[in-house]
Amino acid sequence: MQIRIYFSALNIDDLGKKWGVRIFYALLTLANFFFLFFPIGDSDFTRVFNWYEDYFANPEKYIMADEITLPPFSSGNVLYIVSVAVVRLIMILVAVCYASIFVYSKRLDKAKVSKSFVVKRTLLMCLFIILLYPYIFLFMASSSILLVAIMPIVSLLVCSFISGDFGMGASFKNAFKSVKGTYFGMIINFIVIFLITSLLRSGVDLFNAGNAYYSIVCVLAAALESYTYLVLGRLMGTIYLDSKRMIPNRMIIKNGN
Repeated sequence: MQIRIYFSALNIDDLGKKWGVRIFYALLTLANFFFLFFPIGDSDFTRVFNWYEDYFANPEKYIMADEITLPPFSSGNVLYIVSVAVVRLIMILVAVCYASIFVYSKRLDKAKVSKSFVVKRTLLMCLFIILLYPYIFLFMASSSILLVAIMPIVSLLVCSFISGDFGMGASFKNAFKSVKGTYFGMIINFIVIFLITSLLRSGVDLFNAGNAYYSIVCVLAAALESYTYLVLGRLMGTIYLDSKRMIPNRMIIKNGN
């Protein structure tokens, strides 16, 4: 068995025209900064947290009540949650688009599919994700560990379709076929990247512990959020190309078997 560690996924501007990627990254970071610095709705959930603490401390108070008591979400809280969901959706679509560009630019058989066909497939995949997004958002919010666990299959499914190599039904078949015998190596890649980005996020949170320099913290958090999703898109594309044996240069760690 071989475990491939793709640290190259961290090099997000290695995509032909580097300054184009850098400018896009800067604009994406700027957009995320404005969302963090000027949140839409009310991001203060103190009343909701207090309600849950009281509920778990005195459950009989609510169970025996004549009327069902719901958490005190304000309209501003709901608006904030919706805005967060929309921003997260945009970032997912950015990752998918980056993966599409990466796969097309790095594959060795570019003549196999046209750019217009890849663009069409990418738009269709984005539409598919938008339709399923309510379920995706709930899943992302419930378990980050399980999300990481299924990312190899998701990556192969998405990239099989947006690359233009497979139809939607065949993409499912190719994803499950390609993951056989290689899942452990694929999941290691996602775990390593997840740990790296989590460590960086912890550093930003630590910097924010004193509630000082809020604007700087927002810049750092926005830059990390943008970087994380671009890395995700690049890693998705790398996983797919490697499944087709189209990555000529890769770091391989053998376990001796």
